[in-house]
Amino acid sequence: MSPQSAAGLERELAFRVPDAALEGLAAFAAFGRPRRLVSTYWDTADFAFRQAGVTLRVRQAGRRRSLGVKWRERGHGLATRAEREVDNGGDTPDLGRLEPDLAEYLAGLRRDAPLAPAFVTTVLRRTALVDQKGGAVEMALDQGWIVAGERRARVRDCECELKDGDLPVLFDLAGRIVPRFGLRLLAASKGERGYALAAGPAGAVKALPVPGSAETMEQLLEAALGTCVTQFVRNWPAFLDGANAEALHQLRVALRRLRALLSMFHHEVPAPALEALRGEAARLAKGMADAREWDVLAPLTGEEDFAELCPPGGIEQFAAALGKARRASYAGVVGLLEGPDATGFVLAAEGLAARRGWRDGRTDDEVAALDAPAAAFARRTLKRLRRRVLKRGKGLARLTDAELHRVRVALKALRYGVDTFAPLLGHPRKTRRFAAIASHLQDVLGEANDAATLGALVGGLRMPARAAAGRATRELAVAWFEARRTSHRSNVHAAWRAFKKADIDWL
Repeated sequence: MSPQSAAGLERELAFRVPDAALEGLAAFAAFGRPRRLVSTYWDTADFAFRQAGVTLRVRQAGRRRSLGVKWRERGHGLATRAEREVDNGGDTPDLGRLEPDLAEYLAGLRRDAPLAPAFVTTVLRRTALVDQKGGAVEMALDQGWIVAGERRARVRDCECELKDGDLPVLFDLAGRIVPRFGLRLLAASKGERGYALAAGPAGAVKALPVPGSAETMEQLLEAALGTCVTQFVRNWPAFLDGANAEALHQLRVALRRLRALLSMFHHEVPAPALEALRGEAARLAKGMADAREWDVLAPLTGEEDFAELCPPGGIEQFAAALGKARRASYAGVVGLLEGPDATGFVLAAEGLAARRGWRDGRTDDEVAALDAPAAAFARRTLKRLRRRVLKRGKGLARLTDAELHRVRVALKALRYGVDTFAPLLGHPRKTRRFAAIASHLQDVLGEANDAATLGALVGGLRMPARAAAGRATRELAVAWFEARRTSHRSNVHAAWRAFKKADIDWL
């Protein structure tokens, strides 16, 4: 069920403002006098609204009390949320003031559980309306705190909400102020940050489904781009707040999916903008690669069979060195996400979609090709990607580790294509079956690749001069992965045979 019929749409980007930039940003536009806003967010004891991606708050601004509900709808871009705001009679939420279908939706989430305050935000807000070519954007500078019990987080936010015009207007303003004042994209709203204080960090977010309503190739491109960027950004909080290894994995998955999908579209409608974005995604992913490899390696220290081979104290020294390398790599990812490159990448991707910038410099025939049926493009693309996997895997028993890795890369692209395009193709059972077979092959190829590459990573692990047992353990780990490399090869052949026989009549 969805409350969409009761909603308006909020088109907004939010940024973290460095203290040094506050004064300059305040002078950028004609901001009014500050107003004190106190917002109390309500939920059930088990945070049913949070689990559904909904925020419910009562805001006090002077004598006025307003009731606000916000949520994200499937198919909306990163900058767009559904919202509803009405007057509220007092300090506790009066859901009866909402439209019946929205009130019914919220009642279904809470299931008669009582509502209670979860956290409170208190900010001083100054606003200014900034005229842009083609529209206007309201800028709001918020300074204050988010408080949940004994825990609190500082607020130094700049929110930019589109008031008139289309989305490119919003991204044009962001392009002016972000580099000038060193702003950084806020991946989590105040409500989401409050929940992180009240209930713990957010969990990792897996790949989001692409709406099956896309009819043209261009609509499919917009939807696919939006889901990848949203998955990438929505995993920032889980990683930054909780050092969540799964969130790190999903960050890289989002970037890989994006690169694969952009390549699919670029194959039929070459566009420099798509290639440039794909290159930037590859650069960000490369900055996260080491951290993910240390995560894959970490479970080795808990394997009893391996520990029995190691000298006394070796596992402890090896684990300490491994932990140090892993923490350093995580710090690098934090710096990447909190730096200018990640913010610039997201704004470039979302701005490209808003402007349909892939049309720039294209011929009339190339632009017309974007109106081709999405389902036909999907089937054509998946057939081509499957042929590429089969070609790269020919003579599998004789392939080198590097050649097997190329098979795996091609297979990943096919998997991402199947997962993304499935809603357009019908035959859900057959597509799920094929995806499961391809996924298994991808997993065993991944295990073989890990065995081939992690040995080299371990071999380069720095150990303290006095950690003789740790160095001996490191050498044992190198040999351990070499042995695994041989055993995993046999698993690849069985999975490869199943893949070649997999039914594709649904294409």
